[in-house]
Amino acid sequence: MDRVQLGQRLADARDLAGMTQGSVARAVGLDRTAIVLLEKGERNLKVPELVEIARVLGRPLAYF
Repeated sequence: MDRVQLGQRLADARDLAGMTQGSVARAVGLDRTAIVLLEKGERNLKVPELVEIARVLGRPLAYF
């Protein structure tokens, strides 16, 4: 899976969780612009960040 596909999955999971980019960012300790760039596939995602985002969004890590 490339960064763009991963970003789309992140955006989809966030929408399904009913969260904004800002609320996800606050919950995982990132800036909102970092979430924007992740969802666009323009920022590399570190494994610990992905683990925390998956937890916050209530998705298994394998979803991503």
